[in-house]
Amino acid sequence: MKKHTELLLFKIGLTLLHLIAFIVFIAGISMLYTNDNFKKGLSWMNSETYENSPAFMAQFESDINDIFSYVKYKNAFEGNGTFSLDSEIFSINIAPGKDPVYTLRDIIKYAKLHGYYINENYKADFFKQEDEKSSSDTKNNNMSAAEYKTEAEEANVSNSIDEDIESPYTSYLVNWRAYNPDNKLKEPGDAYMSIDKLIRESLDKLGDYYSAYNRLILNPTNIKYRLVYGDDIYTNDENLNDETLYNFGKYAQVNSENMIINNNLSKVPQNISLLAAELSEGTESRYNVMVAVDTEYKVKDQYYFGRLNYLNQRNMYFNGMVLTAVGLIIMAATIIMLAYFAGVPFINAKDRRVYAIDKFGIEADIVLCILSIMVFLYIGEKAGSKFLHVYLAEENWRFGEKLMQYIFVYACVFFWIFSVIRAIKAGIIWDCSLIKRLKDELGIYEKKQSYKNGILLKFAVYLILNIIFIISISTLGANESTLIQRFAVTGLIILCIFVNLAVFHNMYKKAIQTDKIVQALRSIAEGDTAYKLDLSEFNGREADAAKSLNNIGLGLENAINDRVKSERLKADLITNVSHDIKTPLTSIITYVGLIKRENIVNEKVRGYLEILENKSNHLKNLTEDLVEASKVSSGNISVDMARLDLAEMIQQTNGEFEEKYAQKQLDIISEYPNVPVIIWADGRHLWRVLENLYNNAFKYAIKGSRVYVSIIVENDYAVFIMKNVSENPLNISPQELTERFVRGDVSRTTEGSGLGLSIARSLTLLQEGNFEIQIDGDLFKVVLKFKIVSESDEDDESNESGEYDE
Repeated sequence: MKKHTELLLFKIGLTLLHLIAFIVFIAGISMLYTNDNFKKGLSWMNSETYENSPAFMAQFESDINDIFSYVKYKNAFEGNGTFSLDSEIFSINIAPGKDPVYTLRDIIKYAKLHGYYINENYKADFFKQEDEKSSSDTKNNNMSAAEYKTEAEEANVSNSIDEDIESPYTSYLVNWRAYNPDNKLKEPGDAYMSIDKLIRESLDKLGDYYSAYNRLILNPTNIKYRLVYGDDIYTNDENLNDETLYNFGKYAQVNSENMIINNNLSKVPQNISLLAAELSEGTESRYNVMVAVDTEYKVKDQYYFGRLNYLNQRNMYFNGMVLTAVGLIIMAATIIMLAYFAGVPFINAKDRRVYAIDKFGIEADIVLCILSIMVFLYIGEKAGSKFLHVYLAEENWRFGEKLMQYIFVYACVFFWIFSVIRAIKAGIIWDCSLIKRLKDELGIYEKKQSYKNGILLKFAVYLILNIIFIISISTLGANESTLIQRFAVTGLIILCIFVNLAVFHNMYKKAIQTDKIVQALRSIAEGDTAYKLDLSEFNGREADAAKSLNNIGLGLENAINDRVKSERLKADLITNVSHDIKTPLTSIITYVGLIKRENIVNEKVRGYLEILENKSNHLKNLTEDLVEASKVSSGNISVDMARLDLAEMIQQTNGEFEEKYAQKQLDIISEYPNVPVIIWADGRHLWRVLENLYNNAFKYAIKGSRVYVSIIVENDYAVFIMKNVSENPLNISPQELTERFVRGDVSRTTEGSGLGLSIARSLTLLQEGNFEIQIDGDLFKVVLKFKIVSESDEDDESNESGEYDE
């Protein structure tokens, strides 16, 4: 029991360790997959820096776009170098001679009146919900000029745009747009736009301008730029020029005189040449554009935090790889160990334990594994994904769902693979497989049996008849045109039904006969050898089988009677011979005792008398053992079961043999509970069992050794264990030791009769106990088991005794 518990705790520990390693592995995979540098491997950690990373280049190219956006929209939204609401943004043609010009102030006023604003991404947005906006757009699209002006008046807000236009969704000819002075039309319709669309476009350009202005001018930044177009210079660092450009960590320079981009970046920015050329388009001025990043990162801007994030990503990637490797190694180690101990009840056990699911067969295991995976994936799709969406950011939803699916697959495979491993280790993987079962089922067709040939022939005739009936009925039924043909079809159908009913009746009759034969076999197996079958109820091969079965029953009955008679004769012979030997043997022992009382001077004669006395007593014990063994084997012995305290009885037995054991310097080491251990047994027979076991230890244990005696309570059973080390080699099996006249001392130098253990075993079984001998080298061990009397048994006993007294 202790060994079972130790191994169980060890397996639980391994499983928990595997679970922890699996969690570590999942954490490592998550850290790698969600990392910005996923799929780069370990090489980038040694060679790549933030300045050479794609993240740096993405930020650099984004800033280049912002720089040119600022320069492009600077003249549109600024006046005298500062942001001005009076800047003229666009002009439209409403009517001949009516070309109003709208300033930034007009645009902002109109936007506020109609619910527009610039969101956190610096894009034009609308305050109302999409459905409200859509209904509003539909309403306004269908609104007449008078209705629109009436609505503007009801808002009690004066706006120059509202005063000029008929409807914000009416298209007008656009004269010019300050933020797009070089607009090129691809077709005539591109020159017309609605006020609403112009406002949205203007707000988007204002957002782009303000984003670049906030990023590059208003706040300190590590990126420096200088754009020179003829006499116009745009810069956020007056110290940046052709000489100081190279003092910065990273830079890029392009001019109108050279096609090559001067840079020290890991990747040439693709947008700088195009943007620089677009800004100079329509002018003859030369340009020189330089953009640089101070890689000392003195200012805490996007580059500063980008570098911190990059370093954190590197650390996270490294930690993720370490966790993945460590988790994978521990998982592999624990799986190997769990597979080694799978099906093992305790350490060093030779037997293997299997469960019901292990006997399904490997094919069934595979199908059940796939089904369980499908069930868990369905649950994950319907419920698990919703749970993940609560805790994960939206960009990680897909990864979380995939990871959850892989976890479900792994858990199902992990469960079922150990079922297969236990079956393999127990050696039942092939015997329980569906292929083996199918092979065995189909194998009956390969056996050469005459009965099989008869069945096949009958089935073939039955099948052919049915095919003929079906074809005939189908043919006649399809072509019937006369009354005779209809009668023929009807007759064939009736004949077909009759033939099939006759076949069914014969099969049912054979099944009844088979059931009777099975019942007879069951009765004979249970000991009723006089059971006979009525042969008139059988026919064919079943009749032959019934006749043979009756003959088997008769033969078994005669054999059992002969065996009983032989056993009785042997028992009588042993009893009579033992009785006849006992009478003169008693006289011999008596006269030897009388002679010893005489004062015999001759030492040699006294020695002869000692030998004669010992041999006489040995012969007397042997005779008594023969008589008792004969009674036990013939069942001619009574058993008086009662409640006994096994611990108390062992205590008494130790006291009885203590003086005798001292002759061979044997020490009895006892261990039993301090509380009573009550069992059902016959006190007289149990004493004989213990006497034989203690005498056996006295005869065969090494002189000067120890004899261990213990009582333990295990699963409602009292277990008595006696151990000693044999003086002679125990080159014999435990089963042989319990046979009659078999002794552990092969040389037969001791005085044992070879009946002691056999009698002890028979008496133990007679008392409904369990007797077991275990041999490990020269260690001899006897284990007795008796069921402990429970409280319910005691109550039943008291109730029965009360009824008896009345």
